[in-house]
Parts: sequence; C-alpha cells; structure tokens
Amino acid sequence: MPHAERPTDDSITGLLGDIAFGITQLVKGEFALFRAEAQRSMRDATSGLVRLAVAAAMGVVAINLLATGAVAALVAAGLSPVWANIALGGVLILGAFVIIRSALALIAPLNLVPKQSFSNLRQDAEILKSMGSPHATSDLHP
Repeated sequence: MPHAERPTDDSITGLLGDIAFGITQLVKGEFALFRAEAQRSMRDATSGLVRLAVAAAMGVVAINLLATGAVAALVAAGLSPVWANIALGGVLILGAFVIIRSALALIAPLNLVPKQSFSNLRQDAEILKSMGSPHATSDLHP
C-alpha cells in the first residue's frame, strides 16, 4: 500500500494535523490487513468445505467399488460374507475419518480469526495510549 505524503508544517495546528494524518494512515493500514486476513480465512474455509465434499464423494465411490471386489475376495479367501463386510467397512470408515478431521481443522472457528490484525490493533492502542500519557517518550516505535 503506497504511503500518502503530507506537507510538513511546524505550527501546533500542523503538528496536530500530522498526528491525525498518521493515525488515519495507521487505521487504514490495519483495516487493509484485517481485510486480507479475513479473505485468507474465507479461502481456507472454502477449501476445507470443498475437501469435505470431496472426501464424502470419495467415501461413497470407494465403498461402492471396493466393497464389491474386496468382499468377494475375502469370501473367496474363506471369510464369511458378514465378516468380510465388517472388515472392509472398518478400514474405509477409518480413512474417511482421517480426511474429515483434516477438513474440519481448516474450518475451525479458531483458525478463521484474524489474529495478526487483532495483535496489531492492541499494539497500536498501547502506543497511542502511552503517547497520550504525561510520561510518554518520543522514541516509541512499533
């Protein structure tokens, strides 16, 4: 984001204007960061939801394709049809569980919070608060 330049004025009015201008630029920058973080969070959430849908579709296809062949192979190997279905179902549900967990981690509310923006806003508030105190020093830099 390009920084806007403001002519300098050594008067009290000019200094107050410079402070107001600086605060305005700071707030604009923080809102831009917040917006960027919110967009990234939404992309992650969308990606998580797409992965969840893909995992569900893969699970259905896998069950249909593998169940037929694997159950037949297990029955041919001597397992009863009931136990062949149970064994195969257990393996497939475990795989689906792993994919679902990774998708849910992407869309967890904690991962959607713009942490950096909130941290920066807290730091900015502390700096502004200390600038307003009678013991403020001029060497404060974020």
